[in-house]
Formats: sequence, structure tokens, C-alpha cells
Amino acid sequence: MTFGRTMALAALLLALPGEAASLGLAEPMRTLNGGVFNHQCVVVNNVLYVISQKGYVAWSKLGGDGDLGPWGYAANLFPEGMGQNYFCAAAWLDRIYVMGGDQSALVVMARAKPDGSLEPWKKTTALPEPRFYGAAVAVGGQLYYVGGQYHRRVFHARILGDGGIGEWKETERLPANRYGMQVFSHGGYLYVVGGTAIKPVDTVFRSKLKADGSLEKWRRTEPLPEPRSGYGGVVAGEDVFVFGGALGNDAELTTSAVATTIGADGHFSAWRELPWLPMAACGLQAVRWRNWIYVVGGITLKEGGNTVWNTVWRYRIEEKTQKGEP
Repeated sequence: MTFGRTMALAALLLALPGEAASLGLAEPMRTLNGGVFNHQCVVVNNVLYVISQKGYVAWSKLGGDGDLGPWGYAANLFPEGMGQNYFCAAAWLDRIYVMGGDQSALVVMARAKPDGSLEPWKKTTALPEPRFYGAAVAVGGQLYYVGGQYHRRVFHARILGDGGIGEWKETERLPANRYGMQVFSHGGYLYVVGGTAIKPVDTVFRSKLKADGSLEKWRRTEPLPEPRSGYGGVVAGEDVFVFGGALGNDAELTTSAVATTIGADGHFSAWRELPWLPMAACGLQAVRWRNWIYVVGGITLKEGGNTVWNTVWRYRIEEKTQKGEP
């Protein structure tokens, strides 16, 4: 992304009226012992987990001041046949679920131990078909797998009392194929933000959750200010935050971060500019814990060699203000 184009986008976003999502500047935190990208991050029992290729896991206990404790590491390898790349993950109570990847349909789960480490990965009910580079979320005792490369089908399954999952059922399909996106839940809706069809897109879809876990028809809401894929994103309160990613192709990466507020009717407000990332990257992940957002890893593609980041950046979520207030 060129400097001129970035500044033009920032000027447009800052000129928009409405409530401003307020974040502090990015702060560097305790780094990982190696770079990660296209990994997955979840928070369980006040512990941040980073799940990377083949099932390697790093974890750090989160302190009351938002600091990271020393990283623990385990070669907690996935069972044979599990995808090694482009899988997705979600957490429910004290369990982490990892789905698909590399044309695999397998789903595995692990329980978080009191010391922060994980029990060995165990297989549970597989997806109806192989998937990779989709998105997952757990909400209301249901686990959802959305999209995937060249796919628009959506599946959901009930999380059982023993932590396993029941039969996967298909529900309302996305209006178009999506991968490299994130799926968020808030206020009885699921949101699919951006991602890639053939190239990155700016489209945002939303669907209302039904009592049985199925979905109503997907509808559009306020699009991203620019097409974006491979970003890190979270929901915090009524705000959706999006960090970094690819804008046009893998080489056109951005440092920008944007936010929107979810209205009472389920629609997004106009997107707003946030403090930028210190580096342009895609394949990164973001998680929220209390009043902090953590942006983990990512990759910067460039001639002469790529940079795979081992960094963790922390943003503090501050009180929202109305545009024009001091």
C-alpha cells in the first residue's frame, strides 16, 4: 500500500462522524521463541494460546495488568491425518477445538490444564467434508465452521457435555465463496468480514442465529473501507476491530487498523481508523482479554526474503468518545 493511498484512506475514515473506538498505541510484549503465521490464537482460563503448524502450542498466562507471563511450549502434535496448515480454531469453556486444514475434515480438541498446558489432542466428530482456510466460532453451545477456500457452505454442531461435538449439520450458505476471513458473534448474529473470493473483498455478511443453532439468510451490512484478507480481528463489547492483512494481493500488505460499532439492529456503523500496526503483515491473529487486544505473529512478503514475525503487540481498549470531543 503506497503512503499516499494510506493517507487518503486515513483522511476519509477520520472525517466520518460517529463514535470513535479508542485504543492506545501498540505496545511490544514478550515475544515468542519463533515466528508464526496462519496460526490460531484463543484465550482460555486467562491463558493466551498460540497454535501453529502441526499442533505446536505456546501459552502464556495473562496478568491482571495485561502483561504476558513466560511462554510455555509443547510439541503437542496433531493426530495423524489432521491438516497441518490453514486450519481454524475456537474455544468453549476449557476446551480448544481445531478444524480442517490442508484438505482434511478432521476435528480435534484438547482440554486446558490448570498450569496452562494442554492435554493431548483427541479426535472428535469430523466435518462433513475436507476444508481449509475457513473460519470458526463457538457461541451458545454450538460450534460453527464457515466457508473455506472456494466454498460457501456453513456447518454447525452442538458441543456435548463431555466436550465432544455432535453431528455436523449444514445451515444457510454464504452468498459467495469466502476464505481468509474472520467470523465474529455478537448480539445473536454471526458476521463474516472481508476475506478472499478470487481476490480480497470488502463485503460484510451477517446472519441471525436461530434457537436450534441454524442461521437465517445472510444479509449485507457496512463493508470494509477497502478489500482485506488474512487480517487479525476481534469483537470487544459492541466494537469489531480489524488489524493488518492483505488489500489487493499477498504483496500489498497494510499496517492500518479499523473498527466499527455494531448497532442495536445488528448493522455496522461506518468504519473508523485506529492506531496502526508497527509493521505491514498478513496471516496474523488477534485476541481480546478484558481491556486489552493482543496481535500475534504474521508474515511480511517482500523481495529478497519474507519476514515471519514472533511479535506480540498489545493495545489497551479505552473508553469510547464522540467525534469532536477532547
